[in-house]
Amino acid sequence: MQALLEVVPEPPTSSWACYVRSQPSFAFEWHYHEELELVLIEEGSGQRYVGSSVERYAPGDLVLVGSDVPHTWRSDSPGPHRAIVCQFKREFLGTSFFETVEFAQVKAMLDRSAGGLRFCAQENADVAELVAALPGHPPVRRTLDLLTALSLLAPRPATRLSTVVDHRRHEKSRHRIHDAIDIIHCRYGDSLSLDDVAAETAMTPGALSRSFRRTTGQSFTAYVNFNRRFRERFAASPREYRAAFTRGATAHTTP
Repeated sequence: MQALLEVVPEPPTSSWACYVRSQPSFAFEWHYHEELELVLIEEGSGQRYVGSSVERYAPGDLVLVGSDVPHTWRSDSPGPHRAIVCQFKREFLGTSFFETVEFAQVKAMLDRSAGGLRFCAQENADVAELVAALPGHPPVRRTLDLLTALSLLAPRPATRLSTVVDHRRHEKSRHRIHDAIDIIHCRYGDSLSLDDVAAETAMTPGALSRSFRRTTGQSFTAYVNFNRRFRERFAASPREYRAAFTRGATAHTTP
């Protein structure tokens, strides 16, 4: 099954994303992204898919999904379903932040998350409480509390979920597709051609076309046209629209 690339929008006031996902049900949306993802289930139950792992989830489920690991959650039945989602790049605080001796255990945990890690809910109630409160905090405290949560989890037992670890086989191609997507989002109003974007990303048109479809699930032309129509209708790109929605959802949950 081909996982689709998700481009995670960066909030304007933070270097990482944190939001409440609250829906009548969680649909099966098999995807991956560069960001690591810490997920706490607060309401609802169903199946959790991480790499090659398929397990049940229920309230209290706490999982750290590594960079580029395909994953999704699918609900059993209509809601309510609610999760706290934290998405952050490994270098979101600097390329060598987790290389320092103080964060050696956190670094080791992030390394192990390549297959996804599940933490026992009963043994991590303190971390679950921290994570549940994150969306309601201002950016500085939210970041400090995320670091605290990661530091608490790092030395504790965790179950590795997936045996699939080679998620970076197409890393160079993936970064070039990220660059192509950025070009489209920045210059959607221009007469962008496949040849032009291929030249700017150091790919042949054929390679870009194949990689773009494999990564996004859409052809290059369909993706460009969708973004143009979306902009015309909503006066924002899909990325900008989602970022605004995320800010609104976070503000709505602020005590």
